[in-house]
Amino acid sequence: MSSARVGRERSIGDAEATTGFQGGDDLDALGLVLTELERLVRRGSELATQAFGQFTAPSGLVELADPEFLDSQGAGLRPWLSDLRAAARAGHDQAVAVGVPAWRRLAADAEEVVQSLVDANDRAVGEATASLAELRQRLTGFQARAGRYGVVEDPALRALHAAASEALTRPPVDLEAAGRLVAEYVAAVNLRAPGTAR
Repeated sequence: MSSARVGRERSIGDAEATTGFQGGDDLDALGLVLTELERLVRRGSELATQAFGQFTAPSGLVELADPEFLDSQGAGLRPWLSDLRAAARAGHDQAVAVGVPAWRRLAADAEEVVQSLVDANDRAVGEATASLAELRQRLTGFQARAGRYGVVEDPALRALHAAASEALTRPPVDLEAAGRLVAEYVAAVNLRAPGTAR
């Protein structure tokens, strides 16, 4: 799994469409931005968990280089937002007016990184799932061909089919190993085609 310092499922801009410092209202909007970032982080993590549950060594997954970027003391968006709220309560409007746009810039950068992660992980899960479906379809198609050849009950073919079928249905699926087993079955069926010398 590679790591990302790199976005867009739903734009954080949606949560901050009416910007310009507006006191408490502006700080409330930042809370919505933070909630959206948390949702994106969860989604990226869920996709990675899904991939590892379904496939062995899924390729193309991305993880955050700094998974604590929302909460890390001194640099995280959540503690910074708490500091901005405390400054607003204390009447430090100038500090808040400067801090809010800086916080938004960092949040927008973070959104881009996290959305890239979500997109990459979604793509990785989709590609692996499509490969699995293709292998299953190929196995089914060649089992039907074996039936047309009248050899579907051949003990060697049955054993090859069973091995390939199990490899494709027992998670986590090793797509490479399953692909090899399907290829062996396909080759064995083709060898039994009518008129083929063995």
